[in-house]
Amino acid sequence: MKETIKLQYVKKDDKIEVLSNVDIKDNIFFDSLKEDQLIIENNNNHYYLSPSRGFEEDNISFINTNKKELLVKIKPKKARLPKYWQEYLDNKIPFVEERIKNNDFNFILFSDVHINTNRMKTPLIIKYLNDKLDIDEIIFNGDIITSYDTLLKAYDELIKWKEAYKGINYLLVYGNHDSNAKDYSKDENVVALNNFKYLAINNKKLKYERGKMYATYDLDDKKIRIIVLDTGACKVSSVDNKELKYFKKKLKEKEDYQLLIFAHRIFEGTEIGEKHPNIVIHKSGARVKKVIDDNYKDNIIALISGHNHIDCIEKGCIYNNIARTCDGGDRNSLFDANYPYRTRGTTEEQALDIVSINKKERSIEFIRIGVGDTDADLKLNY
Repeated sequence: MKETIKLQYVKKDDKIEVLSNVDIKDNIFFDSLKEDQLIIENNNNHYYLSPSRGFEEDNISFINTNKKELLVKIKPKKARLPKYWQEYLDNKIPFVEERIKNNDFNFILFSDVHINTNRMKTPLIIKYLNDKLDIDEIIFNGDIITSYDTLLKAYDELIKWKEAYKGINYLLVYGNHDSNAKDYSKDENVVALNNFKYLAINNKKLKYERGKMYATYDLDDKKIRIIVLDTGACKVSSVDNKELKYFKKKLKEKEDYQLLIFAHRIFEGTEIGEKHPNIVIHKSGARVKKVIDDNYKDNIIALISGHNHIDCIEKGCIYNNIARTCDGGDRNSLFDANYPYRTRGTTEEQALDIVSINKKERSIEFIRIGVGDTDADLKLNY
C-alpha cells in the first residue's frame, strides 16, 4: 500500500507553506515519486502529484521542497499583454492581414519554448493574434521542458506551461527534451507519458497513436493532411520501424491531398555562436526523409521542424525541409547566432511565425513575429 501523508499548512499571500515542524519522510520527496504519492489537503480539496495519476488540478505549481517545507504556488495572477507588444502587433497586423487574406490555410507556429528561459509573452501574443486574424490552427513544434536533472523541475515547467497556455487550442509536437530523459535513461527523472499528455496536450483533433506521440489530422475542406511525427527523446530516436510504417501509410492514403509534416528533430543541433553552421540531418530525420524521398516528394508542402534553435533550410532538397528558431531565451537563444539575445521588455523577447499556404500559387510563406522580423519574410514554392 502506498504511503499518503496529510500535510498541515498556513496560507501566506498566494502561497501555501507547509509548517516546518511537520514530519515528512524522505521517501515522499519529489525525487522518489516513482513509488509514492504526495497529497496536499486544503480544506475539502485534494491535489495530487503522482507519476501514475498525473495532476488533477490546473492551478497548482510545486516550486520548492526540502526536508522542512514545501511551497505550493496557487492561482497565478492573470498576465496582460504589455503595451510595447500591443503597439507592435497593432502595427504589424494590417500587413499580415493583407498577406494572408486570400490564402487557404493560415497558422501560428512556434517551437522550443524551454519554459525556464522563456519571457512568457508568447501565449498573450498568440491570443491577441488569434482574436485579430483569420488563423486556422496554432502549432507548437516541441520542447516545453529545459532541465534534465530532476523530476521536480520538469514537472514545474510543465505546470507553468499548462497555466500559461490554458484556453489556447494548439496542435502539439513531442520534443526531445519533453520526456526529461537523460541520454538513454529510463530512471526516476523521466516524465511519464500520460502525465505529459495531461499537462501538455490541448487539442482533441490530433489523436495520437496509443502510447505514442505521432498522429494525423485532415483538413478535408482544404484537402491538406497534417502529419505529426515523434522524433524521440534526448539521444534516442523514436522513429522506429512501427512509426515509419505508420508514416508511409499516412502519406499514401490521401493521394489527392497536399501534405504538411511536423517533426521536432530533423536537423542536427548547432553550436553556440556558430554564425553559419554546417547543417546536417539528424539520424531520426534521415529515416523520415528517406520515406519521403523514395515515393512522396510531389505532394509535400513542407517538412517543418524545430530543435536547431536557428532558422535554416536544407539546400538542394526537392521539397521544403525547414527549421525555425527557438522561442526560448538566455542559453537557448544563444544557439541562434543571427538573433542570440531575447531582450526582456522589448519585442525581441519572443519568436514565432504566422505561416500561410496558398494552394493555387503552391506557396508557403513565413512571417516572423518578434525577434528576426527585420529581415525579409520567407516565401517558398512547393
